[in-house]
Amino acid sequence: MITAEESVYEAFVRLKRDLAIDADRIGFEQSDAFEPAAYAPHMLRASSARLLRRAFPSATLAPADELLAEMRTIKTAAETEHIRTACRIAEQAFDKGVQLLRPGITEVEGAAAFRISLSSCLRDFDHVKRCDGFMQCMSGLNSSKAFGPYPRSHSRTIEAGDLVILRCQCYANGYWADVARTYHIGPLDDTKQRLFGAVISARNEALRAMRPGARAAEIDGTARRILDACGYGSVFKHPAGQGAGFGATDYGARPRLHPMSDDVLQAGMVLKLEPGVYLEN
Repeated sequence: MITAEESVYEAFVRLKRDLAIDADRIGFEQSDAFEPAAYAPHMLRASSARLLRRAFPSATLAPADELLAEMRTIKTAAETEHIRTACRIAEQAFDKGVQLLRPGITEVEGAAAFRISLSSCLRDFDHVKRCDGFMQCMSGLNSSKAFGPYPRSHSRTIEAGDLVILRCQCYANGYWADVARTYHIGPLDDTKQRLFGAVISARNEALRAMRPGARAAEIDGTARRILDACGYGSVFKHPAGQGAGFGATDYGARPRLHPMSDDVLQAGMVLKLEPGVYLEN
């Protein structure tokens, strides 16, 4: 019997032999990583640096996080297709879940109604080897707090007249989609109609501004100017978006659609665009 680390180490040694690797400098990912699996991380607690030092005792190890972050900005055709599949899984979850969204259920019940399509998606996506995800449901007063980190569903009962935010993070074969949608339970009053109109206008103008060579800060500025003009600039409380595809949510993923960003859009990038307004109370 051997540990999981020993198995990985032996695979490293075989690769070193089979590929005739005689490296004097090896780059590795130093920062923490996230793996969407429930079982494997409990078996393997090894550090990549320790494994590399054992397999290549004479090599110098150099953190390659910056290089890897740059490489992740441009997706290959295969990676893009995995992300598209994750988006289609999210689309199906929204289409089925919204049929069960109604007054009288709790936020946690609403989230569960949407999430079931994520955990059962292999039935409709038989080419996918692994898929699942998360759903958060925030309604009424809770929806105004959805701009910050750690959004979660509560036991609050959804009522007629509520705005309800459903946020979906799902993966297909290890690649992620991050999609949020806002629903209204019942007819819209004038204030909420203006909210929807402002956010949709900001989204549409930002999409029109996206092209290779555009500065990420300009995309954020486009959305921000629209919301400013509608009187909601002060309650747009987060950046307009960021790169997507390699994690459930990574606010540092490039390109960062942020007022201070120096990123430039390139063909092959995948972005999450999320202009939003959050009125307290």
